Amino acid sequence: MEITVTPKAANGEYISRFYQTDQLSPCITVVIYLGKGSWNGPRSLSDMFGSNKWAAYAPDYAIYVLEVQKMTEEEILSYNDDLKMVFGCVRYSQQKKELERFLVENENALKRTSWTARNVMVEMMGSAKLKKLFLKNTSEDGKGDYTVVQALKEMLDDAITKGREEGREEGREEGRREERKNTEREALRADKAEQELAILRARMARHGLT
Repeated sequence: MEITVTPKAANGEYISRFYQTDQLSPCITVVIYLGKGSWNGPRSLSDMFGSNKWAAYAPDYAIYVLEVQKMTEEEILSYNDDLKMVFGCVRYSQQKKELERFLVENENALKRTSWTARNVMVEMMGSAKLKKLFLKNTSEDGKGDYTVVQALKEMLDDAITKGREEGREEGREEGRREERKNTEREALRADKAEQELAILRARMARHGLT
């Protein structure tokens, strides 16, 4: 027969099974907001009560919001490798030159990121091609010569190349438009010259000079 001996408790401790020497760990709610605009949701439990007349008697509970798009690079770099690189890629996802700079400067940290963090980065970048390139060449155990660094750089290179091609095509189109304008101007000048010559011939005919 097994006998369990409990410490001597003060009044009420037997009911709650919580001793005076016991302590609780604090629990907080943190929202990591990755959107482009400002967070416009509630920042506390009381914000969700509205105009309820009993709201004043209810305990409040703060909601802490981390807005990644508003973070400074100093704040981003203060986190561990996984969060640092995820936050950095989200922060600069719409700024290709800044993203490339961030990746180059933190390439070692990027190589140390976990498989989960890399997947998050790829998803947040919103590039189907990047996801295909990375997942095709990297295994979950982290093995494989192809890294997320290479995938991201390839995506950036493609974007830069595409931009240059679009710029060249725009230049060619502008040249074609200018050529058409020049042709139209030449045609107008030719028509005008022909009209002036016809008028001159008519005048000469009237004076018997033809």
